[in-house]
Amino acid sequence: MSRSDGFLDFVLDQLEWAGEVVSRRMFGGTGLYCNGTFFAIVDGGRLYFKVDDESRGQYEKYGMQAFVPNSD
Repeated sequence: MSRSDGFLDFVLDQLEWAGEVVSRRMFGGTGLYCNGTFFAIVDGGRLYFKVDDESRGQYEKYGMQAFVPNSD
């Protein structure tokens, strides 16, 4: 199991309260879905939440970076 797989397991464990959270491989990372709705990606040992125009500023305020597929 790689470091990122261990982190994915940790994230899924922490999100058990949210309902049925399912992971699917995508963009070289893993997409997270809750009750069928995509809401985040785990990639390279990091968790990236899907944002919109309303929520983006709060993430940027705390220095969070946007997900960029296939960036090494």
